[in-house]
Amino acid sequence: MKVSYKSLISDKPALFDWIIEHKDTHGILHQSLPDEASISLAVPELKDMHFVDGMIDGILGGESDEKKANDLFTLFQEFAAFSELSDEIIDEYLGKIYMFAISNITTTYIDSFLLLFLDSIKEKNGKGLIRISVALANQFVKTAVHREAVKFGIALLGIFKYDEAELEIFTTLGLADEFGKFVAIVLSYGEHNEALFDLAQKTEGWGRIAYFRYLEIDSEQKREWLIFEGYKCKIGIDYVVLACLEKGRVLEFAQERGIDSKLYDALGDMIDSIHDSARVEFSDYAHSKELVMLFVQATQTQKMNLKRFAILCNLLDFIHTEVFTLAEQEEMKDILKAIAFESGIDWEGLVRENPLDYYARIIAKTMGIDTWEDMFAIAKKQKHFDDWFALSLTDDRVRYAKICDLARSRYDLDALKSAPRDELGLGDEFSAYSDLEFIGQGLGRFEFSVDEIKNEQILGLDILQTLLQSPVTRSRNIALNVIESWLTTPQSIITLIEKNYHKEPNEDVKARYSALLKRHKEKAHYVIKPHAFRGGLDENSEQQEDKD
Repeated sequence: MKVSYKSLISDKPALFDWIIEHKDTHGILHQSLPDEASISLAVPELKDMHFVDGMIDGILGGESDEKKANDLFTLFQEFAAFSELSDEIIDEYLGKIYMFAISNITTTYIDSFLLLFLDSIKEKNGKGLIRISVALANQFVKTAVHREAVKFGIALLGIFKYDEAELEIFTTLGLADEFGKFVAIVLSYGEHNEALFDLAQKTEGWGRIAYFRYLEIDSEQKREWLIFEGYKCKIGIDYVVLACLEKGRVLEFAQERGIDSKLYDALGDMIDSIHDSARVEFSDYAHSKELVMLFVQATQTQKMNLKRFAILCNLLDFIHTEVFTLAEQEEMKDILKAIAFESGIDWEGLVRENPLDYYARIIAKTMGIDTWEDMFAIAKKQKHFDDWFALSLTDDRVRYAKICDLARSRYDLDALKSAPRDELGLGDEFSAYSDLEFIGQGLGRFEFSVDEIKNEQILGLDILQTLLQSPVTRSRNIALNVIESWLTTPQSIITLIEKNYHKEPNEDVKARYSALLKRHKEKAHYVIKPHAFRGGLDENSEQQEDKD
């Protein structure tokens, strides 16, 4: 079957042209690429899902697919084998290769393909292969309307020596976070460090993460930008914090120049990102101890606010570790105590002004200020209250019952119930399920006796039943996390599971259903009679029981 390249790219804007049209006067692109739906051509399971530009390439790992690489290389060999290339042949093979590119995630095969390609042109006279490859790559980077084809073009064109015009193509495409990973590699091979720095400044997402990996800090200008601005990554500071601390030689910078208000806030953001991260730990940075001590000591000359004090409160966990001597721990804790109790700042008053504020909650927890009633009062007043997570952070049954009652008054639980689907729960249409998930998750903190479970006297049972009948797979898993922790399973839950078992589209959830049904069946058959142990454990016990 012939595939026309011209027909594949007609009636849609080339992504290269689209970026030029949509970048602002500072060369910054504020919008996502227009072809997001094209991801489903490569991964049909991702249809209708939303991903931040660059995210899929940022999280994908694993080995390169040799078969895909071989299949693609075969197309190139066929293309290069023609002694004469008519417009029809060119259009057909550009179309075939383009279709391959947009039908696969580039990172899953590109390394293996490039190795095959480079080995081939070294072993043989590869002038023909090189000629068509350079021409094809140029076509893709400038005229492709699908992101995966552009990525393939960048990777292929980047292995050749490129001129200033082609460098401009790379730096233009690199304004889009989606292309950051590929452009970063190409620019690093070409030793274009200034271009990497320029793009690192103009991107704030996955692109910045990619450029940081290869950026060399060869001037004070770059170093200062890295320390004061570079860490501000929208994906998460913890994705770039180690690069900032290490490449920026932050400890040395602070020791040499002293810590003023601007540097204090930058250090606070970076240090706090490590505390909150599941990706990096303080032990990953060799100078964590020295930097934290310097930061805490500098606190004595800084004016405090909620955010600054909350960051210090978070640091208590690290301060209490064996990294510090007892004397060092006491020194830092004394500084924090002075801020908490001797600074003249009414922390309780500030916290109660906005008890739902993230930093206010940290301070309240650290200082033992109970703000739950304040938060609940706000929740009752706000018709569209959405901070159920903060509200649900309580172990008090009476308070949790109030949370459940408030949720029932806000949401029609019966209307939210549906047949199971395998939805990710992204988007406003699923916001109610997300709110109920926070409440459902918190219900796992409470224990119930066997009698309470059998009599269905379970706090928030109706909310868990709603989550179990949610179209969002995550909701059902959260409900199951709680249900599986109980000593036994109430009949209403068993009935629901039996009803939805054969409709369940997610195999993992289905397996959890099976385990619960099996456990319920086993417990139903394991009935201990009141007199079972009357005669002791002897060979006649079973016989005696039967006679009774």
